[in-house]
Amino acid sequence: MGVRILRPTLHGVGVYAWRVHLRRVHIENLRSIRELEWEFEAGKEAGWHVVLGNNGAGKSSVLRAIAVGYLNLEKEALRQSFHRW
Repeated sequence: MGVRILRPTLHGVGVYAWRVHLRRVHIENLRSIRELEWEFEAGKEAGWHVVLGNNGAGKSSVLRAIAVGYLNLEKEALRQSFHRW
């Protein structure tokens, strides 16, 4: 899923991090998204990608789904709680 690289900190102590690039996103039946297939051209996965859409289109749902997939979170993490607001 990536290459392990050594990144120095301000104090000269290295920490290991993973460089991860999305190659494909497939989402089905998640909130306002019936189906989404998003594939990145090989060799061009890195860089900036912008997600645009109207309110309620599913932008945040897409980003949460990607986070849940990469971080192995439970599917309940896709539900937003407004209790702290």
